[in-house]
Amino acid sequence: MKLYISGLSILILLIFYMPLVLFILWRIVKSNFGKAAKVIAILVFLLLAYAIPLGDVTVHSMAMAKVCPNAGLHVYKQVKVDGYFDPSASDQILDLYPYQFIEYTRPGARERIIHVERSQDKRTIKSTLDTPAARYEIKYEGWGINKDLGVSVLRDSVINRNTNEVLGERLLFNPIPGWLDRVLVLRWFGGAIQGCHGQAGYEFRSKILVPNNGRG
Repeated sequence: MKLYISGLSILILLIFYMPLVLFILWRIVKSNFGKAAKVIAILVFLLLAYAIPLGDVTVHSMAMAKVCPNAGLHVYKQVKVDGYFDPSASDQILDLYPYQFIEYTRPGARERIIHVERSQDKRTIKSTLDTPAARYEIKYEGWGINKDLGVSVLRDSVINRNTNEVLGERLLFNPIPGWLDRVLVLRWFGGAIQGCHGQAGYEFRSKILVPNNGRG
């Protein structure tokens, strides 16, 4: 099982914590305890020495081992569409993929929908709408801790706006940091410990919403 802990925390444990553990072990071995008492003391101490810095890391890593097989793209239903609504998209989508239109929003647009359509002569025509015309939408859920799973989850999904049916989703999982990383690493340097994200990138949209000649 992979332990999800930062390299800096491991270095700190090796430089500062390991010598202390070895010193206490040496003191137990050299003590006047009986043989049986020494064995028990060593076992109890080793268990505590591991649990103090790595107990929560182990629990979180076990949770990651359970969810990681589900990371990546899940396609429940493919549909052929002419375009879709994606709040984070841009005109560039029409250059990269053979859709007929794309809809998105932009800060400062007063929550109006920007509709960009490809004309017959391959020019793009831009207009604004009050609500999306597309039937399908990309939904984004930012990183959040799922207490039932014991991990941090990011979920991007493709939904039918008329029925709320989920056609597919991309799941990314990150571990919940152990206390050592929270105190010594993330507090000062920020970021997150990389988890399991699967292979699907932005193209997961086109794998669910397949470009078509008909209106989507």
